[in-house]
Amino acid sequence: MKKICLYILCLVAFSRCNKIEEIGQGANAVFIDEAQPSSSFQVAIPAGVTTKTLDITPKLVYLTNQNTDITISVAPELIDGYNKKNNTSYVVVPSANYKLAKTTTTIPANSSAATPLQIVFSKTDTLSRANKYLLPVTITTISNGLTAIAATKTIYYIVDNSVLISTAAVLTNNYFTPAMAGTANASLLSGLTQFTMEALVNVNAFRDGGDAGISSVMGIEGYLLMRFGDAGIGNNILQVATTSGNIASSISVNAKKWTHLAVTYDGTTVKMYIDGALAASQAKALGTITFVPAGKDPFYIGRSYNDNRPLDGAISECRIWNVARTVDQLSGDNKYKVDPTSAGLLCYWKFNEGSGNSAHDYTGHGFDATAKNPASWIAVKLP
Repeated sequence: MKKICLYILCLVAFSRCNKIEEIGQGANAVFIDEAQPSSSFQVAIPAGVTTKTLDITPKLVYLTNQNTDITISVAPELIDGYNKKNNTSYVVVPSANYKLAKTTTTIPANSSAATPLQIVFSKTDTLSRANKYLLPVTITTISNGLTAIAATKTIYYIVDNSVLISTAAVLTNNYFTPAMAGTANASLLSGLTQFTMEALVNVNAFRDGGDAGISSVMGIEGYLLMRFGDAGIGNNILQVATTSGNIASSISVNAKKWTHLAVTYDGTTVKMYIDGALAASQAKALGTITFVPAGKDPFYIGRSYNDNRPLDGAISECRIWNVARTVDQLSGDNKYKVDPTSAGLLCYWKFNEGSGNSAHDYTGHGFDATAKNPASWIAVKLP
């Protein structure tokens, strides 16, 4: 839950073999299919999405020649026992944030599974980040004198939106190229009098030696580039290189730490922010800006100058705006998530895919980014 990243987890503790051993030789029983260890899951709800629908499928261990009617219900009374057993402090998911539209289903005769019931978690953006929430859903009645397998009659849904980002992309030995020039919305990226570039990065190691120790974050070589290092400054100093001169940060960045970087231009002044703190401010006349300049390299993420200045690290929450974001807008939860429909947001790569070789542009403008080499993804917990 990369997206807002809210997590809904299904926790169980027994395998299918345990189920059959528990019911005894020749007996039959009902279990919830999603409550198997192999089906434990962690579902991330990306930024801008506040609803998630999940199946609950009752099944039989053995077929029977009769219909089997099953009722399930939400069971908040089980939370205290769960907390005591697991030394946790979950609170019940508020009723306004879930709906179990139907509570009864039937496993037809000579069939092993019922039509799935569904639970819908909604308005997750209203949940407090100070709490972690639990919602037990359990089998309450079964027809034909059958019983439920104790280990898998209940699903415990954990709803935790304290973690906003769960996946990031690795840039080490790789880079991403957004599809910009020639696309249907390329005009959005030209003629800008203001802009903001921002990203979350975690640098494994800053480059030493060749190419002035430069590590490229994102931008366009020889035009507008956010990078670390240069001749005369430390290799862990953020710099923005422009056609009107370069600006260096007054704050250094530590390796092996997730750090939010931002460069803004309001038409007269370039500013840099590191983790929401102003790190540089200098008057500059950049004129109108385009992120698809003719005769220049494309916009890259993690690359510049013929692959010689890569970023050894990982990236998340990479964005371009046509406005100069304020310090408040670059701080707090805004470092980890923004609404993809926000005014002025031109490109938004969350880098939360977890698989494949591309990063989706969440604005819907179509500026998806493609990795040069097969992409690698890492699990993270941010903030």
